[in-house]
Amino acid sequence: MVSAIGPRQLFASPTIGNLLQAGDWAVAHAEPHILREAVRLLAPCVAVPQQVELEAIAHLATSDLRVATTRWNRVSQHLRDHLFHVDGYVPASA
Repeated sequence: MVSAIGPRQLFASPTIGNLLQAGDWAVAHAEPHILREAVRLLAPCVAVPQQVELEAIAHLATSDLRVATTRWNRVSQHLRDHLFHVDGYVPASA
């Protein structure tokens, strides 16, 4: 779900969750520069394989937003699954 708040508010408090939301906002609104900023800030907070993927997304954002969006959706879901997973927790949407 994409938050109703915009990237300015999300970047003001750059937690991993807020940066993931900012990236989601960027792809939902087709804003490549916002996506690049979100992945630039998020990359140092994650493991090296995801850093590499985020760097690729940052480069693709302005040249091929469709591919960048597909890759963003994949890596952001992976990060959510691994960073916010709680044993035994089943999200309400499941």
